[in-house]
Amino acid sequence: MWDKVGDSKSVNLLLFMAGISSLASTMDVQTKLEFALEIFDVHRTGRLRVADALKIFGGINATSSYFGDAVITPQAIEIMVEDIYLDQSEIFYMDHLQNIASHPSVVQFANAAGTMRYGGAKAIGTEF
Repeated sequence: MWDKVGDSKSVNLLLFMAGISSLASTMDVQTKLEFALEIFDVHRTGRLRVADALKIFGGINATSSYFGDAVITPQAIEIMVEDIYLDQSEIFYMDHLQNIASHPSVVQFANAAGTMRYGGAKAIGTEF
């Protein structure tokens, strides 16, 4: 799942750790998100760029999907990031953590009410 090259040697450790972070705790969504963002923030700047946010939230989504959970669409992740960033290129993520955790797409994901399954091509409840 995380080996993009296929040689079982090239896994981005930061994205892998952020992706599995939601599985590492039974804490509330905001605490899990904080943990994932802190893992990714190795330089402890407190800042998060748009591209990194898309990678992190996409990684968490993909990891959950891999284990069979219903997840949100990549488009829902993009919309959530746009809503949080409001045309900024980066944010101080701790200032926005509550807004991220309470965003409708994140709430949908946290409640396992997503409409997609692993592979991303098939919506739940459609004919195959």
